[in-house]
Order: sequence, then C-alpha cells, then structure tokens
Amino acid sequence: LEVEVKETGMCCGMAGTFGLKHRPLGFGLSMAIGEPLFQLFKNDKLDYIITESSVCKIQLEQGTGLNVIHPLEVLNNVIKL
Repeated sequence: LEVEVKETGMCCGMAGTFGLKHRPLGFGLSMAIGEPLFQLFKNDKLDYIITESSVCKIQLEQGTGLNVIHPLEVLNNVIKL
C-alpha cells in the first residue's frame, strides 16, 4: 500500500452543509470554489482520495469522479492484508 499525502491548502467548497442546503446558489457556488482542488486531483491521476469529512467526500466525488474513502477504510484494508 502506498499513500501520498497532499497538503493542498484548498477547500472542496462544501462549507459544512452549505452546498447541500442552499440550492441552487449553494451548489453552484460550492462547486466553483472547489474547482481548483478538483482539477488538481484529476490532473494527478489518483486512484482515490482519502478524507475524514463526509460532506467533503460527497463534494470530491461529484467534482472529480474519483473514489473517495475514509481513512478508517484504508486501515481496514491494511489490516486485512
């Protein structure tokens, strides 16, 4: 298992539940804020993204089309090896 930590300093744009609650403005604005991060991850050709935030998971999946998993899923997979 190889994991690369990327400290981007960027936000996915969801802002808690703002992107879910304040449609249509919230969704469009949150996606626009997250776009630089989405592009960074898509350009890096990652297998998956790891985040502990459930709302970031939703936003990152939608913005990148990549699999997004929780850190505990990674640990569980390592233990099973």
